[in-house]
Amino acid sequence: MMLNDRLLELSKIMNMTQVEFADLLGWSKQNAYHYFSGESKLRADHIILLKQKIPALNLNWLLLGKGEPIISIIDLAEECDPDYEIRQDVIKILEKQLNVLSKQLENAAAESAHHRIQVTSLTKIIDQLTHTDK
Repeated sequence: MMLNDRLLELSKIMNMTQVEFADLLGWSKQNAYHYFSGESKLRADHIILLKQKIPALNLNWLLLGKGEPIISIIDLAEECDPDYEIRQDVIKILEKQLNVLSKQLENAAAESAHHRIQVTSLTKIIDQLTHTDK
């Protein structure tokens, strides 16, 4: 899997269209097309921006294809800056992940114990972050 394939995978994980993903990062539609198609390589500043906008992004996965796309939710929560805006961004990311996992559970013929644990963990983390004083 090439870097552009991992970008496409990441947009799916985030439950975003390519246009929404590009908007999140401030990319023009043309630049996004070139990145998603593999016609252009990501510059270092774009990789840094990706990590800033998606703190749970595993850069080893993005750049090398090693590991999981998203770092452990528990590790992410422990590393979060207590700054209110960052918490709100993390809450939005976690809520999107929760929605994706919930949809996977609904569509699965047999419920996965792993997904139930992740949904429960995400719900607790969102609740904790939401109720943390500014």
